[in-house]
Amino acid sequence: MEKIREVNSDAILIQTEDVGRTFSTREMKYQANFDNERRWLTWDLLLGRVQRGTPMWNYLDWAGVTLDQLAFFEEPRCQVDILGINHYVTSDRYLDENVGSYPLEVRGRNHRHVYADDAAVRARSIASGGFSAAIAEAHNRYALPIVLSEVHLGSTVDEQMRWFHEAWQAARTTRERGMDVRAVTAWALLGSFDWNSLVTREDGNYEAGVFELRNGHPQRTALADLLMTLVRENRFTDSSLESRGWWRKRSRLRPFLLDELAA
Repeated sequence: MEKIREVNSDAILIQTEDVGRTFSTREMKYQANFDNERRWLTWDLLLGRVQRGTPMWNYLDWAGVTLDQLAFFEEPRCQVDILGINHYVTSDRYLDENVGSYPLEVRGRNHRHVYADDAAVRARSIASGGFSAAIAEAHNRYALPIVLSEVHLGSTVDEQMRWFHEAWQAARTTRERGMDVRAVTAWALLGSFDWNSLVTREDGNYEAGVFELRNGHPQRTALADLLMTLVRENRFTDSSLESRGWWRKRSRLRPFLLDELAA
């Protein structure tokens, strides 16, 4: 950014992060507290907030970062103009030491416990705060302009519309409450290949975005109509929005939780 600003002094940096919140059982609270502090590390390093004696300084020291490298970040390293929040339906997590009810792929361990690290939307009966909570937490911590920089759901176009509309509504609501929210960005405009595996495999799995490329040429989806109407009229009315997204329904939960709620 220093080199870019030498050429273009008006260049701005939008630095993105997930900032999903971690919830937990009482037993795993210590790990959730650590995860909730670590999620801010990108912005804290750039803004000079990782100081000697703070939890993240001690963590990085333990992880092998040298004192000279840590000292480099004691002063603000780069002007961050806008915070970009990449919030997904699985960004918020839930930690549970009772691993028996969870799939193998979400089980892991630290130096004290074996535990499940599951998507909160699947493992927590109380819905998390979603976009609004992520915006509010970032605003309260940094008081900088914010954008929702990646809004996408790998699902049907109806569910994608519900997810984007929820993000749009959260941005409007938090702006009305005095938070400096600048934009909501649809990701990805032309869809994504093999994003479900984080591009670690070449399976040919394609998720449509605002446009669809399955026939080799960009075709508008219903999501494109939603975006265009929101931009022009700041509102959108469609029967698809009358139903709640799957992340707001009880059927989203793991089977053992549904059984407990039904008992």
